[in-house]
Amino acid sequence: MDKSNSLPPKQIIDSFEGLVDHIMQYHLDDGMRQHFLDIEEKNLFEFHWSFGMFIRNAYELSDTEKVPNLVEHYKRILITEAGEDPDLLTSESEPLYYFLLTGLLGDDGLSRHILKLIWRRLNTEHRG
Repeated sequence: MDKSNSLPPKQIIDSFEGLVDHIMQYHLDDGMRQHFLDIEEKNLFEFHWSFGMFIRNAYELSDTEKVPNLVEHYKRILITEAGEDPDLLTSESEPLYYFLLTGLLGDDGLSRHILKLIWRRLNTEHRG
């Protein structure tokens, strides 16, 4: 099997804070930082096919065996954003949230959330 075209293994960091710290330390040059500062949060979709794709390809985001805390934290975020109480989420009640979590609990949704966290951190640091 020719491995010359294969991607390197995804990095495993099991928390949003750890992911954001790692990305900001190793993958955000000054130009990318400025780009985050120049756009509004509502326009972060501009990064979906560029920096968002990098995040999805470089980091494990939704494998519950490899990043269980990250996935569980994101479930709670989604349920809270839907106006529900995440403390009601148990293995028995999770099917009730099926439609909310289906489609949102994948790499696209997680990378979108990470972009938002990076944007917020940069803007907090920059604007104080």
